[in-house]
Formats: sequence, C-alpha cells, structure tokens
Amino acid sequence: MTGFRILAVDDDPAALGAVVDLLRRDGHEVDTASSSEEADDRIRHTSYHLVITDLVMPGRSGIELTRTVKERLPDASVIVVTGHANLQTAISALKAGATDYLTKPVEARQLRTIVARTLQEKRSGASRREDGAASRSHSMRLVREKVALAATIDAPVLVRGESGSGKETCARMIHERSARSDGPFVAVHASALPHGGGTADLEHRIGQARGGTIFLDEIEALDEDGQRTLLHALGDEHTPPVARVVVATGRPLEPLVREGRFREDLRYRLDVFSIDLPPLRERPEDIPELVADFVRTFASRYDKPVPAVDDEALALLSRYGWPGNVRELRNVIEHAVILETGGRISAAVLPRMIHRDDVDSSAIRIPIGTTMKDIERTVIARTLDAFGWNKNKTAKVLGISRRSLYNKLERYRIARAQQPAAATFGLMATEPLGTRPDEAAAR
Repeated sequence: MTGFRILAVDDDPAALGAVVDLLRRDGHEVDTASSSEEADDRIRHTSYHLVITDLVMPGRSGIELTRTVKERLPDASVIVVTGHANLQTAISALKAGATDYLTKPVEARQLRTIVARTLQEKRSGASRREDGAASRSHSMRLVREKVALAATIDAPVLVRGESGSGKETCARMIHERSARSDGPFVAVHASALPHGGGTADLEHRIGQARGGTIFLDEIEALDEDGQRTLLHALGDEHTPPVARVVVATGRPLEPLVREGRFREDLRYRLDVFSIDLPPLRERPEDIPELVADFVRTFASRYDKPVPAVDDEALALLSRYGWPGNVRELRNVIEHAVILETGGRISAAVLPRMIHRDDVDSSAIRIPIGTTMKDIERTVIARTLDAFGWNKNKTAKVLGISRRSLYNKLERYRIARAQQPAAATFGLMATEPLGTRPDEAAAR
C-alpha cells in the first residue's frame, strides 16, 4: 500500500500518536494536525488520498473539516472518528462526505481493515461499492448511509426488502464495516431450518458466528422454538450476545404478531435499527452502473476481456421490470457474458424475457421457478393497476373479499406508487389480467 499520503487530525496527542504509528508501520506517509484550522493549512499545500479526523475538536468540528476536504480535495476519502457517537452526528458526517464513521475506542485491526479497503479502492480506480450495491439513486444512497450507521453500533438490524433485492449483500456490508469484521459471517435461511426441530441447528449456526455476525433471512419462517432461541441469542443487560444479529424479511412482521405467529417481544428486539431496500424497478437509474459492475465481475470470473454493452441491450435492460430484482439482473448478465463472443453484449444474447416489444400489456408473464409468493404479489398488483386501483373491482375480479385484498396488500407491501404500469415476470408463461392468484399458480 505504499505511495499513499494520509492526514491524521486529532487534538488528543496520545490518540493521534497511536494512529500515526499504526499507519506508518503499514508503509503510509502520514502528516498530522491537532485542529481543523491546522488541517486546513495542510490541505491547502498538500494533496491527500485519505483524511482521518476526530469529530469534536476546539474550533471547527470534524464535520466542518470533512466538508472542506471534499471541496478542496474531491477525490480524497474521509474517515470520521469520535468518542461522542450518536445517530445524528453520524448522519451529518456521512452527508458531509465522510466515507466511514467509527466510534472510539477504535480497535487497531478495525482501523487497518477500513484504511486498507479504502486505499485499495483508490488503487484500482473504483469508488466504494459492493456486489450489487452500485447506486446513483437517492433511495440507495440513503440505504448506504444507514448501512454505515449500522456498522457503528452492535444492536440488531432488521433489513426489509423483496426477494432478490440484496438483503444478504446489505448484511455483509454491515459486517465488513463493523468492529466484528475479522470475525465470521454466517448466513442462515430460516425457511431451510427443520420445522419443529431446527432449534439445535440454529443454536449451532449462532455458535459458528461467535465474535462475528449471524445473518438470518426469512425471519418470518422461524417457528416458536426458533424464535425463542433467537431471542435468547440477542442477550440482555447482563449477558452480551455472542454474535451480531442481522435479520431480514420480505413481509411486515406486525400482522404476524397480531395473528400470534411471531413473538411481539422478539419483533421489538429485532427492530432496533431497520433498513428498507427498494426494489430494482423503483430505481432504474441504477441499472447501467449495476450492469457495468456485473459485466466486469463475470468477465473476470470466466477469464474473458470485459465486453461493451450496446445501446439497444442497455435500453432493453433498463425497461424491463425486474421482478427478481438485483439477483435476476445479476443472473441475466452472467448469462450474457457467457454467450457473447465478439467483445460486445448485444440484445441478441439477452434472454427472451427481456425482449418485451411484443408483450401483450393485458398479460402477466411468469418464468418457470417463480415463487408462489411473487406470483400472487404480481397478479394482485397488475390487476389493481389495470382497474385504476379500484379495490372493489379488483377484489371481485380476483374472486376474493375486499378484506382479504387489504390483508394481501399489507402482507406483500404493495403500494400504488411502487407498481409500474408494465411490470412483468418474463416470457415463460402467460396469464390474463384478472386471473385468480390460485388459478395462476395452478396452471
């Protein structure tokens, strides 16, 4: 990592000295400043790759210094470190342009990991991004801010989002930016645990995550014993948790609590800090960047030159509704990279479901392998859209009661602003609008 210049700023000589010694041992060239004003003078005369600053100092704060750094050195990264952590200051630091926000006392290994990762991204010419997390949209920038905040605390995190929206990627980002990043990351799908006999399995997986992070997806699928086990794993004021807990769900937990299928005390313990992931159809401006990321990933994996993506192919990808979200896009690009032979991804190598010019707008197209939940969600949403969100007509056409329709809207988190007029699954099977969900699933 030689060749990087770092400025460390702190009014505490002991803390400053510890950071400087650590970074210099790693081969970095490090300058120091004991105040924001002294740091201002430094950055007027020297260009830095990275600035590490305390938050609370006499005179101007670390947040104000961060703004100055980003104005004068827009390519520099900033890490804010503070012993006065709270959500508001973390949000302010990130909005000012900080890359990371760390809470004192910072462990040496945590700081070294974050500094190394930040500088490696500069060496490769890449901005900070994780697989599937590239973003231009405002909604995903907010997600990334919340991920950075979640990494500074050790409380449970609840990630909400549709299937394929990147819940596990989000959990990994939290883990990798946290003080537990050197510990294990263990991912468990609750629906895969044996019903009525999965307690021992869950206890084992939590034990495997000791010192790191346990990610539990589809939390709503946990049975009563599993919920009890997880509640115990969260610890209490006398017993700290053995692992950081991040859980995910694709549906609201409140209705399950009312139905007696999910413990209310567990829901409260899990929903300390929540992150909502928007579906890909709500952020089409992110598709070109995601496509570029996945093209590079799979070109490297299959030892091929990075192909270009022609305008027609990119236009098709941007118009498609992506019911499988980022996971589906990732699979499509992998398929395209494998098939391309001329150094360019054209529309011809994209799967048939992406080509929508001849799609009947009155049909819902369902690829083989789509989950029953996603089928029902899309049938309801498309029928609502077709009838101008008249719920009486929609319920009548679908053959369900109005009350049942409202329950399904809540269960699947269907909202009018979230449903594009031309949402589609693909080209593998076709059902007319108004088909009852059970009939569509049966065909």
